[in-house]
Amino acid sequence: MRSAARAAARKAGIKVHTYATCRADNAAEQMVVIGNRGALPQQRTAQEPDPRWPAFTLNEAAGPGQECDCGNEPCLSAGLTRAAQERWQISDWYSLTPLTDLRTLPAEQRSRDRDALFARHRSHSWDGHILDLSLFRDGSMELGPLGDVQVYATNPHGRYKGRSHGVGCRYAESVGEQHEILTLADFVPLLPEPVRHSPDGYDSLADIFKEMMYADRSADRWCYSCGGYAVRRLSPDQCAYYQGQLAAYRASW
Repeated sequence: MRSAARAAARKAGIKVHTYATCRADNAAEQMVVIGNRGALPQQRTAQEPDPRWPAFTLNEAAGPGQECDCGNEPCLSAGLTRAAQERWQISDWYSLTPLTDLRTLPAEQRSRDRDALFARHRSHSWDGHILDLSLFRDGSMELGPLGDVQVYATNPHGRYKGRSHGVGCRYAESVGEQHEILTLADFVPLLPEPVRHSPDGYDSLADIFKEMMYADRSADRWCYSCGGYAVRRLSPDQCAYYQGQLAAYRASW
C-alpha cells in the first residue's frame, strides 16, 4: 500500500504519507493521509496589468473628497486624519482613488500603507470599526456596493506553494508585485467555511480516513497572523452601507 501511495504521489505531484495502524510495520491495515493543499503548486509568473486598476499618478490639482460621517472611530473609511498619522503628503493622498493599483505606489509610500489604506478585519468581530466578512460569506447579507472593493492577497487561489498573506504581515510587510488584486465579490467565495469537528469523535478507522481524504483544507492556505488578505478601506457611501448591513445582521440573531 505504501508503494502504491508513493507511486501515486510521483504521478500526481502531491505529498502522501502512510501510517500503520498498529506497531507492526507490515500490518495489512494502514492509513493514508494526503497532504495536498488545493491545486498543485505552479511557478509564479509576471502579472499582466489589469485595466480595471490604473497605476498611481500624482495629480497636483486633486482635492479632498467626501468625508465619512458614520460615527465609528476609528472609521472603516479612509480619511485625511488617518493618512496624516501615516505622514502622507496631501497631494499624494488626494491623488489616490478606490481603483488605484497600490502596487504601483512609490516604495516609500508602500512601506507605510497598512493603517491608512487597509481596513482592519477579523472574522466574527462585533466591533463596528473592524470589517467582518462573515456577514457575506454565508449569503446572509448582500455585498451590494462593497462588491468592487479591492482585496490584496499573495495566494488567494492556492495556486502557489505556501500560505496567502495580506499587507502588513511579517511575511508581506508592504504591498507589491507578490500580491494579486481581487474584488470582494470575487474574493468572498474563496473564504473557507468554519470547520466543525464532531464532539463524539470517530467510530472507525474508515471515518478517520474519510476525514483525512475529503475534509475541506482550504483554510490551511491562509496566514494565521494576518488572515491571508487585506481589504482596501471603504468609501463613505460603502462604509454607510456596511454599517447598515452589520446592524441588520446583528438584529437577525
